[in-house]
Amino acid sequence: GNDRLHGGAGFNVAQYSGQLEEYVISVLGDGSIKVVDTVANRDGTDILTGINKFNFSNVLGVNTPNNQANPFTVNDVISITGNGPHI
Repeated sequence: GNDRLHGGAGFNVAQYSGQLEEYVISVLGDGSIKVVDTVANRDGTDILTGINKFNFSNVLGVNTPNNQANPFTVNDVISITGNGPHI
């Protein structure tokens, strides 16, 4: 469903059911991260703060835009080919 996740102190990971390419990830004006599942009736839309990484069914440990020295732009595309593990 639709959730607000607040990571707080420590290292925090948001786990998603689908593959990375099935989500739209954007940074909002207040610095929080919006994650929208494009598959109906699955994970919905989440607003994240204090989250360091994402896990998806096809790739684990993806840095959030706020967890990098040079954050990725929201128009970047990550393609995964072959068999895992993917880091």
